Amino acid sequence: MTVRRLVVCILAVVAIAIVSIYHHALAVKYGYELARLEKQSSELRVSIATLEGRITTLASPARLKIENDKLQLGLVGPSNWQQPPTAVASVDDSRNEFDFARR
Repeated sequence: MTVRRLVVCILAVVAIAIVSIYHHALAVKYGYELARLEKQSSELRVSIATLEGRITTLASPARLKIENDKLQLGLVGPSNWQQPPTAVASVDDSRNEFDFARR
């Protein structure tokens, strides 16, 4: 019976070693994957910052005017009379307008 116990113990140690090696291999694999994804994330952050700068450059009023002149689109900028309203209408004013429109 001692030989049987010895074989069972050896098989248990081998099984534990195989599981341990498997887990170590998975940890290494996922470590490399994590490093690759971190590098990709860093590259994407740089790309996003570059594209945001490009958007700012392309959307600047001076740049738009140059493109308008170059393409001869004839677009004009907003005039002084196209300013947003500064006062907010009160609730009573809106009711009066609604009553007037209903008549």
